[in-house]
Amino acid sequence: MEAVSYFELIGMVFSMIGAYLSSSTSKKDEKMILAYASFLVSNVAMYFMGILEGMLPLLIQIVFFMFSAINGITVLTRNIILSKTLYILMALIFVLSIYIIGLRDIEFKFHISVIESFAAIIAIIGSFLLAYKDYRRNAFLMFFVADILYAYIAYERGLNFFLIQSVFFWFTSLRGYFKYRG
Repeated sequence: MEAVSYFELIGMVFSMIGAYLSSSTSKKDEKMILAYASFLVSNVAMYFMGILEGMLPLLIQIVFFMFSAINGITVLTRNIILSKTLYILMALIFVLSIYIIGLRDIEFKFHISVIESFAAIIAIIGSFLLAYKDYRRNAFLMFFVADILYAYIAYERGLNFFLIQSVFFWFTSLRGYFKYRG
């Protein structure tokens, strides 16, 4: 298995854990904090997969997801020191990625499809809304729509782990949507 596949697998596992935790809790912020921590690990793995594959659109989306994961942790813990530490770690990851790009002489693909853009925008907005209890139901509905599109994209590109993850997210999105009835 290539390094890209390992990053894709790690991203899938941790994002599935985060999705399960976020869709299975309605009152306890501890599970949501763990969900956001899982999403952050997943995002870092997917970020490096995007670098190794030269997928600029994915990198842009994942950067927003990293910010939303840190935002979720910050909102729920109200721990400024933890928040600053996570942002410093994110900056170090960006510096490391610049080194990797230079070391591997990676060419980026700039093709951005309408379907990818739409799915990314919906998922990014949903990921920020998830941190706020009053908007979680809307966030899960947005995730459901985005993951239908992501499953199609993954199938078309032969990204099997990403396809499994997207189909799993259909269930966690619906679960979260019905759990957070207003």
